Amino acid sequence: MKKRILFSLIIVFCVFTFLSGVVMSQSRTTEKVPNLKVKLPDLKVKFTAPSNAVAGTDIGKQIKLEVVNFGTAVALGSNPSQEGYMVDLVLSTDTTHPAGWATYRPTFQEDVLLKGGRVSRTENLNPRQIKAYPVGAGIPGDTPTGSYYICARVDPGDKVTELRENNNVFCRRIYIKGKGDNCQAKYPNPRIKYSHTDSVGRVYIPVINWKLYSDEMFRKAPELPPCGLNTESARTWVDIYDAMTGNRIYGFCAFNSKDDLKKIWFKPTKKSGKVYIVLNDRACEKKYKSNTISWPQ
Repeated sequence: MKKRILFSLIIVFCVFTFLSGVVMSQSRTTEKVPNLKVKLPDLKVKFTAPSNAVAGTDIGKQIKLEVVNFGTAVALGSNPSQEGYMVDLVLSTDTTHPAGWATYRPTFQEDVLLKGGRVSRTENLNPRQIKAYPVGAGIPGDTPTGSYYICARVDPGDKVTELRENNNVFCRRIYIKGKGDNCQAKYPNPRIKYSHTDSVGRVYIPVINWKLYSDEMFRKAPELPPCGLNTESARTWVDIYDAMTGNRIYGFCAFNSKDDLKKIWFKPTKKSGKVYIVLNDRACEKKYKSNTISWPQ
């Protein structure tokens, strides 16, 4: 008898648990349905921009910025005086953008608001409507040479309640040339000399006025055509030519600084000859030809 009562209790417990699970499942499903019916805007921003720029210049005219409402309700703008969305355009070293309004400074800092980079007068956007806005993009003059991201954030002030709040940032990569990279600097032609021939037959012809050049000339230049598989070869390449034929003998495309000009060498196919070198500054489209020297001396 006791076994029957125990067995019956177990059955009742199992049925109650199953039914409870069904009710809970139905309750969770029911809670999600109203959210699908809520009509809200969903703002996104996108833009086109140049792949490189010079520090201290404004590339706003080269940027085409658009805001799109992918939601199901009107997104209020800030024009003429209502509390609506705006857009911030910033310069960053990564694609992580902090929440809130960006801050303008004339000098570079992470996530700095570009000069003229706030779109503050915006219009209401109906669902699926696209609106283009002009924007300024003044690059801080002290921005160091390197790779960056220009990022736009729509509704940085969180004035619009949206279906999704995690899709408001759009970034594009850009290469910034610093002030020392503006092609205004003037450099002399290189002066080379015969130094020695090593045990494996390499002829060394260092540049003796190497101190007159800048390290900036030999920075990595990913914005320029690669050297074979090297996509970050130097801004300035060094080519060695046979002075008798004009044929290129050898070259260097991955120098890191002006100090490397002291390490130029080539391995000849004959016992003597005459050579000269050419420094090819690809960023500024300038070439510097050296004197001609004989080897060995």
